[in-house]
Amino acid sequence: MKMSKTIDHISNEKKRLKSLNEDLEKVLKKYSGLSIQYFDDIPSSISGAFILNDNNNVEQGRWNIRILIPKKYPYGFPILYETSNKIDPSEDTHKRDDGSICVELDIIWLHIARQGITILDFIDQYVIKYFSWILLHQNGYLQMGLPAV
Repeated sequence: MKMSKTIDHISNEKKRLKSLNEDLEKVLKKYSGLSIQYFDDIPSSISGAFILNDNNNVEQGRWNIRILIPKKYPYGFPILYETSNKIDPSEDTHKRDDGSICVELDIIWLHIARQGITILDFIDQYVIKYFSWILLHQNGYLQMGLPAV
C-alpha cells in the first residue's frame, strides 16, 4: 500500500511538472521579456520585463516583475512582485513594502487556488489588469488604445 502511494505521488508530480512546463512555454512565447528561474531543476519563478502594449502594439509601460510559482501548481495562487521600483508601496497602489502586489481579495484568490490557475491565465487576467490600472492611476486618465481589462 505504501509503495503504491509513493508511485502515485511520483506519477502525479511528473504530470504536474509536465503541465507547468507546457504552461511556461506558452508564457515565454507570449511574453518574450520574461524568463524562468529554477530551484533544484524545478521552475520556481518567472521574472524579467513585462511590457504592456496597447491594441496597436505600441508600448504603454514597462516594469520588471517576478512571479512566484506556487509549489502546488496549479492549485495555488501565484504571487506578483514589481522589482523595478517604479511603483511606490502604498495602499493606493496595492504594492506592499516587500514589493509584492495585491491583485485580488484573499477570499477570492483562495477560491481560485482551489480551482487551479495557470501562470498564463494569471498574467492575462491579473498582471495586465494591474499594470493597466497603474497607468490609469499614475496618469489620471485612460490612455487611448489600452487593452480592455
